[in-house]
Amino acid sequence: MVYLPFLGYNGWAYTIGHKQCYHCEKELIKCNTLRAFYKGRPMGVSVRVFIIEEDDTVHKLSHAAFERLTRQDPKEYLPKYAGQKVRYALIAVQMKNRKPVDILHTEESFFNFDTTGRLDFSDRNEMIELVYDSLPPIEINRPKEKIVDARHHFAKKKYKRKFTWKPTPQIAETIVGMIFGKSR
Repeated sequence: MVYLPFLGYNGWAYTIGHKQCYHCEKELIKCNTLRAFYKGRPMGVSVRVFIIEEDDTVHKLSHAAFERLTRQDPKEYLPKYAGQKVRYALIAVQMKNRKPVDILHTEESFFNFDTTGRLDFSDRNEMIELVYDSLPPIEINRPKEKIVDARHHFAKKKYKRKFTWKPTPQIAETIVGMIFGKSR
């Protein structure tokens, strides 16, 4: 599975034959989200989206607003962030009886806003190209060479450097507190 923000149904896209979750770097069978899916266990999953400002203030963005933003709904924009590159975190949360019980998966990336506060997708093609370039080469009946094709490793590093970020412990703690409530 490869997660591509703003692609596919509800932002998810799948790549046939890929054996590793692109962001958590686990084998697909070990990725908690997919493991639950493949075992067919009934589980409620909620997606939470948080915007992190430059001063590390965390704001919850409704999933409906996130969907409208990514679909470029003309009525949905955030003028507060006009002309800015803003960090966001997308969190898949396991729910039981409508209460969060576990964090299944996290994605940290950036929103680029245009001058009106709508999402700017100008770097989307580069992002997609890097994701697909990150896939390991297919080696079917290929003769052994002394030169190793490592382009996919460099593309993955560039993707992570340009399109992802790592939350500080304080930001992570704030997000967990917002998901589970202050007293977990």
